[in-house]
Amino acid sequence: MKKRRYQSLVGLALVASLVNPTPWLGQSSLFESTKVLAAEEETPPEDEILPDANQLKAIIDFTKLNDELEGLIDSNPEEAGYLVEDEQAKVDRWKVYLAQTADGKAQAARWDALVARLNGGGSTPTPTPNPDPVVTTRTETIAITTIYTADANLEANKQVETFAGVAGVKTYTTRDGVEDAGVVTVAMQPRQVTVGTKSTVVTESIPAPKDIEELDAKLEAGARVLKKGAVPGTKTTTTSYTLNTATGVAVANAPVETIVEGTAAIYLVGTKTTNVPVVTTEEVVETQVVAFETIREDDPNLEVGKEVVETEGVNGERTIVYTVTKTDGVETARTVKSDSITTPATAKVIKVGTKPVHVPVVTIEEVVETQVVPFETIREDDPNLEVGKEVVETEGANGERTIVYTVTKTDGVETARTVKSDSITTPATAKVIKVGTKPVRVPVVTTEEVVETQVVPFETIREDDPNLEVGKEVVETEGANGERTIVYTVTKTDGVETARTVKSDSITTPATAKVIKVGTKPVHVPVVTTEEVVETQVVAFETIREDDPNLEVGKEVVETEGVNGERTIVYTVTKTDGVETARTVKSDSITTPATAKVIKVGTKPVHVPVVTTEEVVETQVVAFETIREDDPNLEVGKEVVETEGVNGERTIVYTVTKTDGVETARTVKSDSITTLATAKVIKVGAKKIPLIEDENQKVENQSKDKMANEKRLPETGEKISILANIGWIFMAGLFTFIQNKKKKE
Repeated sequence: MKKRRYQSLVGLALVASLVNPTPWLGQSSLFESTKVLAAEEETPPEDEILPDANQLKAIIDFTKLNDELEGLIDSNPEEAGYLVEDEQAKVDRWKVYLAQTADGKAQAARWDALVARLNGGGSTPTPTPNPDPVVTTRTETIAITTIYTADANLEANKQVETFAGVAGVKTYTTRDGVEDAGVVTVAMQPRQVTVGTKSTVVTESIPAPKDIEELDAKLEAGARVLKKGAVPGTKTTTTSYTLNTATGVAVANAPVETIVEGTAAIYLVGTKTTNVPVVTTEEVVETQVVAFETIREDDPNLEVGKEVVETEGVNGERTIVYTVTKTDGVETARTVKSDSITTPATAKVIKVGTKPVHVPVVTIEEVVETQVVPFETIREDDPNLEVGKEVVETEGANGERTIVYTVTKTDGVETARTVKSDSITTPATAKVIKVGTKPVRVPVVTTEEVVETQVVPFETIREDDPNLEVGKEVVETEGANGERTIVYTVTKTDGVETARTVKSDSITTPATAKVIKVGTKPVHVPVVTTEEVVETQVVAFETIREDDPNLEVGKEVVETEGVNGERTIVYTVTKTDGVETARTVKSDSITTPATAKVIKVGTKPVHVPVVTTEEVVETQVVAFETIREDDPNLEVGKEVVETEGVNGERTIVYTVTKTDGVETARTVKSDSITTLATAKVIKVGAKKIPLIEDENQKVENQSKDKMANEKRLPETGEKISILANIGWIFMAGLFTFIQNKKKKE
């Protein structure tokens, strides 16, 4: 009975609210409660959570129920009792559902307080069901282990970190104070370290045996000439290493010694008593190849791109007769007696096609390209070398990389290129530098003067001779080398030369120029010319890797870009009739030194980020659709809203990943339409209006249109939403009222 009376009152209240909606529209808190709740609790405590969309709706309904109960306690305690009796089961479900939200717990406490107040303050409130078990989690870092791998090409006990490793994470879950055994949520990735086990080789010099003397009857008495120099022996100690994979230390094995005995110097000791030289002369005939010329002739009967050898080239022969003077069997002079072309060369004739063709000539050839592989520089400590000194034990040598391309040409023009093979044909040889670690002692410094003589090569002057045939040369004056005397001040430290400066440098014997008469008289002989050709080559830059404690492990930064240097080679090229027949190096120098490339390698330990995930709920408005329907009973030009449109609601739940508290990823966990939109239906008049109407009818129609427009509600999203809610409440109340009335009858 009490329940029926309460339902009747609710129905009447709903009807009253529909008749006069102004008081309801003024209660903005009913429509803004979601926004208020979200603003009040932005960051919940650890044992609380932010409510999702469904929980927010339950909190709003719970708040309304508490407001209603509080109002009835003051105005109608009897109806308040009926309300508690009817709604207690729902409230119990709400208490469990909202147990982990701050507003849910607040409304539950408020309900209990109101029930106690209704019961006179002394009775025990309805017991609240126990909330879900309290679940907490904690994480534990799994320390990074290290895997050591031996590298026979790396200096002993030198470590190179190839991978920094990633710490693992083990998560423990506690339910009602009981912690489980834990689950590995992030697998640990071990650190990878390469440890050098390269054998160390120490070579010591062993003095050569005592000198050996041999008597020489051709050498003047008292003379002693070195025939073969002494070669010191060597003692090589090689120490290999075995890696202890547990500690990462390369343990030295027993050293192995290899001894190579030296050889004694051999000196010739003269026993000859006379010093009268024996001078003889003889003729020496020398033949040289005269390279044939290649002539390319156009052939209009041969297709373009084709070549046919009409006449094979044959090299000629040039005969030079020298008069050779020998003193005591040793050549001391040589002059040209005759120089002639004994067999003329036959030119090679190639017919080159010039006949146009409409079919492109496609050829395939292999092109070989070589690239320089720069050598590595290794620095090794040497306990036998003093601190501050460095000795290059092994000079570095660049390797060579050979790339073979398959080149397709159409009419002689390259149209495609693919790599057939790419390999290291010559491995680079590392440059090994011994770095002294032996403590420095006080050196004994001495100075002395050393006299050195150098040969001053004579100049060759070539003078044209119109009376001499072209191609012939006659030495008019033999050249004689001069002598240059250089006096050095040599500084020695502990008997080893450490410095050398020039004290004096003078030409003691000037050189005598060699004068050659060059024939210019025309003959049917090849024209020989010389010219200088300059060639530049790239000098590959070196790459230096330096540790940087401010850069994280695994990262590398190029501090200085490497720049290749340039090497200039000047050749003296000899051409016969325009064809190169000889080439000699005149000079070879580094004109632009290469700049080394410097790379900073990070050694700073990597920070292990803290990764967390959480769910974020976002609601979006689903705009309602507007449908316009023709109405044959409504006059043309008039429109009537049959059904007001109501926006729907779309709820999106995101799984948000944060690294060190900063969002790094967001994925959609669920996306659903929680409230469907209601389409707005507008009836559009299609009834034709009579063409003639009197003034009274016109005034009446205008008056009706004005009244209809005044009664129509504003078409804004906010008002539509409010009226839709009122309509829903009205229908529910009306249905309840009719049901109660039928039961009474």
